[in-house]
Amino acid sequence: MPHILITGAASGFGAALTATFVEKGWYVTATDINESGLRGNWSKVPENLGLYGHDVCSWQSWEEVIGAINRFPGLPDILVNNAGLVATDPVERILPGDIERLLDVNAKGVIYGTRIAAAWMVKSGRGQIINIASLAGVAPIPGLALYSASKFAVRGFSLTAAAELATKGVSVTCICPDGADTPMVEGIARKESANMIFSGGKLLSTKDVVQAVEKAIRRKPKEILLPRFRGFTARLANFWPGLSDLVLGRMWKKGEAERRQYLKDA
Repeated sequence: MPHILITGAASGFGAALTATFVEKGWYVTATDINESGLRGNWSKVPENLGLYGHDVCSWQSWEEVIGAINRFPGLPDILVNNAGLVATDPVERILPGDIERLLDVNAKGVIYGTRIAAAWMVKSGRGQIINIASLAGVAPIPGLALYSASKFAVRGFSLTAAAELATKGVSVTCICPDGADTPMVEGIARKESANMIFSGGKLLSTKDVVQAVEKAIRRKPKEILLPRFRGFTARLANFWPGLSDLVLGRMWKKGEAERRQYLKDA
């Protein structure tokens, strides 16, 4: 039976992924710094699920989680580095504390997880690492400068790790979703600087990302962009930065209208 480790599993993508793979009958180790929230998702913990408090920014915490995984046979075959934060302040108002938090959780946490998983996977000659980035890591997104920087780091590290580890039996996939209807987005929806998150129209669902992870497990691509058309336009904007200037105003207005409608519906 496969064993999958999922970080940031108390809510959003992580909670949906945990529920999906538990239902499949897989061994699932789910972690989150919010351990009470993580455990609160389960009135009764299934036998194939292990729950652990875990700070992905701490190397010691990673070692403690790996050392505590003893109720299932062997170490995880698959790691999903999902834990993440978002901030939407304009560049001139970014807080020093946010710089530290976002780069620590979004970038350093993924690098720590990839590094520690790669060590045991290379030793066994097999394994899979799936890192959740963002389309904001493919093209720069106004209003999300700090978040975009952290996700560019995740994407760059993941693609490089994929090239290195492929010859050692370990696959790495970077999944880059557009804005999604999760508690993280709900928490910033009242900020005007979040307009671009809503500029694609309908937000992705957690199910969309779960399906992308399932696809990654089956096919082991180096990268998945969601949705496909927005991924294509993000690639264009990355290839030709000036392109964004041509459409930015229209996208900002569309995002503002969609964001206001989202708040009204909520």
